[in-house]
Amino acid sequence: MDDLKHREYNGWENRWTWLVHLHLSNEQQLFQEIARLVALERRNKRAGRLVQEWVKAGIEDWLTAFPGRDTYHDATIRLLVCDLVGATLAYTEWDAFVLLLMGFGKTQHNLFTATLFCNTMQTDEMYRQLGLLLQQTANVGVAADMLKDWFEEQVSVWIDLAPGQRSGFLCSQVFTELISNIYTLVFWEHVARAFRSQ
Repeated sequence: MDDLKHREYNGWENRWTWLVHLHLSNEQQLFQEIARLVALERRNKRAGRLVQEWVKAGIEDWLTAFPGRDTYHDATIRLLVCDLVGATLAYTEWDAFVLLLMGFGKTQHNLFTATLFCNTMQTDEMYRQLGLLLQQTANVGVAADMLKDWFEEQVSVWIDLAPGQRSGFLCSQVFTELISNIYTLVFWEHVARAFRSQ
């Protein structure tokens, strides 16, 4: 099983921790809001939980788009979600995913590969569409590139859908689960600590 949590990226423990910090610190008002939130707790671990709750609530609000919610940070959350899901696709083991869909290979893979495979097997329409792509080539590498391109295209479409349309989109469930996977990989207390030192 691949250790996704400890893959250093730009001086951070991993790409997801870096992305969360990048997006939360990229816009002045949001930066100040997160810094005030972090200042509520002396301990980094507790402050990290507050940041995690803020991010989860922001993403959930953006995904569900319920009427009357605060939409001020929607543009930032949209970019964060796009980058987070895009990063999961970058770390998916595409050759292994193809082999799993073809009925070959071991079943232990990284979190993202396993999530994509389980969702594909549970969603008839996605399984059908991916099966049509797989029929176009017998080469595993070529098939892997095709599936990666297909999922990246789906992310682009999903991100740009009107809020009420996102939940009914074919890949919405898998993208939501990939985001949930990410929450377990982010070093939240380190994100919080970074807001204390700036």
